[in-house]
Amino acid sequence: MTRLWTLQTDAFWAALRQRGRAQATWRGVDRAWRPAYAWMAGQMVLRGICRRPVPPLWAWHSCGAIGHGPGRLDVDLLWPAGRSGVKLELRVPDTLLLLSDYAVWNEILEQTF
Repeated sequence: MTRLWTLQTDAFWAALRQRGRAQATWRGVDRAWRPAYAWMAGQMVLRGICRRPVPPLWAWHSCGAIGHGPGRLDVDLLWPAGRSGVKLELRVPDTLLLLSDYAVWNEILEQTF
């Protein structure tokens, strides 16, 4: 099990509390980023993380230091202004993880514009 942190909307948190599960949707992915996300979803299928290509649920393994999630400043920089949300700490089986490098991934997204 690996400890991760994710930033999610209030609606995501409500669905998780109500149903005991929640999932990212393609509707929530910016159209410009869909090709990159589709590639990542395909990698998840190839690795047996999921059975069909679904958008990843992003979470941090570390932020600044190994084993530490995003702090208040990180959240303020990453979360859209004027929207409310939650920071969740998760314990995820290693078999469900596809770790990536945040900086490198953002370089890929910038190339899709």
